[in-house]
Amino acid sequence: MEHDNQGYETARDRGARVLFNRPLPMNPFHKVLDLVNRHDHLPGKPMIEQIHLKKDRNIFVMQCGFHPYMFSWGVVVDNPYYAITTEDGRFEISDIPPGSYTLSVWHAGMKKYLNREVTIEPNGTTSVNFEYQSPVGRRSVHEIQDNPHFGLGLLGEEVIIPSLRLQHPS
Repeated sequence: MEHDNQGYETARDRGARVLFNRPLPMNPFHKVLDLVNRHDHLPGKPMIEQIHLKKDRNIFVMQCGFHPYMFSWGVVVDNPYYAITTEDGRFEISDIPPGSYTLSVWHAGMKKYLNREVTIEPNGTTSVNFEYQSPVGRRSVHEIQDNPHFGLGLLGEEVIIPSLRLQHPS
């Protein structure tokens, strides 16, 4: 089965817009002759292309049209001062010039950014704490509902290993 790769850009106030909808080419290194006993996903050639977002849009999501659990979010940042949090929510941004800044945090499951004004002193360290309120009455984006009748468990082994990678433009 091919994956139907779909990309959307979004904005805080303007909703989503389709960036692309393109099936990924079949992977020639993907062994499909013995699906009953083994199902290895071997790497193929990555699909690399530039994506141009409209003005005032800086968030995009990519998802597979066939597999709802295959998706990723991205945030475009127009400066070198950003970080991805660790599992416990900690982050560090170093080498920031002294001055006053607006520090913004974003989470895919929340509807808004959190902003905080911070001042960086020469050779100083600043600590900031952000807290999102837990969603009420709905599951978070990253939670998956277990279904005993469907899922990766039916394959007999783990075949998809989720990853978090910081991507740099080439």
